[in-house]
Amino acid sequence: FYSNAGYFDADIEFVIDELPVDPDAEENTFRVIYDIKNEGKPVVINRVLISGNSRTKEAAIRRALALEPNELLKAADVYASEQNLYSTDAFERITIKPQPAGDRPDGSRLSDVIVDVQEQKPRLLQYGGGFSTDVGWSGFADLRHFNLLGNLWQGGARIRWSQRQQIVGIDFINPRFIRESKNRFAPLTITAQYQRDSTVTRA
Repeated sequence: FYSNAGYFDADIEFVIDELPVDPDAEENTFRVIYDIKNEGKPVVINRVLISGNSRTKEAAIRRALALEPNELLKAADVYASEQNLYSTDAFERITIKPQPAGDRPDGSRLSDVIVDVQEQKPRLLQYGGGFSTDVGWSGFADLRHFNLLGNLWQGGARIRWSQRQQIVGIDFINPRFIRESKNRFAPLTITAQYQRDSTVTRA
């Protein structure tokens, strides 16, 4: 409740107290006692600052965040922002931390939010091959890019080759094509594939 109300600094502890067992009851009952150590003040986001990015455009990172200036700072939004960025597979480490930025006339507190990212290699190449008595020589190659044009778009190409079958495919994914709500997006996916199979014959 405090987190959703923007009391980011609230310090609350709780204990669970088991009540005496009622022999006629089917389940045991408990009492949860909350001890509010410190309510703190509502925290409002002043600025969202991005650091650590070299390949990724700042606008692409901001689009994935659930944090906006002049909104209440909520732990749920911090967690959602971290999950959105990690799900891109473009970052090895993400740290989101608040930094005090003064007080407001209404008694609430201002805080800058520092989003520090550590990028990882955006390309992944996998390949292999072999031989079997069924299809003869065969091989495959997969190339995946997790940060196309620095926009956190994904794209890939894959090749499957054997003496009897050949498959070539490409795909493009924009996971945040249309924003449906604060933390929800409609993705855009485009795929194309060519397949040749010499084992399929016409009657």
